[in-house]
Amino acid sequence: MLLDIAMPSSDVTLAEHIVVHAGPATIFAAAGGLDCLRVRTPLLLAVMWVRGLPARVTGKAEEVPPSMRCSGV
Repeated sequence: MLLDIAMPSSDVTLAEHIVVHAGPATIFAAAGGLDCLRVRTPLLLAVMWVRGLPARVTGKAEEVPPSMRCSGV
């Protein structure tokens, strides 16, 4: 990818953690119902827009699916 050429390695790694007081079955069910297309932050939107730019410029952009469930967790 073009980004890998421009930035072959990262200088920073960010890891966030949160303690959830729930059982494994409850957490697994919640993760399975998460729609990954609805998790949005300004930074994520900008990165995904830049990532898709080459496909849009060449006319090979794919249609965005209506949802992307993380049920394969």
